[in-house]
Amino acid sequence: MILRRIAGLFDEEAQELKETELTQYIEEHELFEVQRRFISELTRMVCQQKKPSKEFTRELRLLPANDGVSQLGISLD
Repeated sequence: MILRRIAGLFDEEAQELKETELTQYIEEHELFEVQRRFISELTRMVCQQKKPSKEFTRELRLLPANDGVSQLGISLD
């Protein structure tokens, strides 16, 4: 199950949870909230564009870089 694979990214406690508890644990986790905000911001930016420019496209490509930290909280350094 996909939730079990995701649980493997978290601590041992998460790996022992039942499916509904695990879902709640993941949805309340700080990194999940960061991902939600990222998607929300990306959606807002795209929806505001009538005709995306090349500059806008470049800006979108930089957005996931997130100051050198991936959306999973992994540093690129």
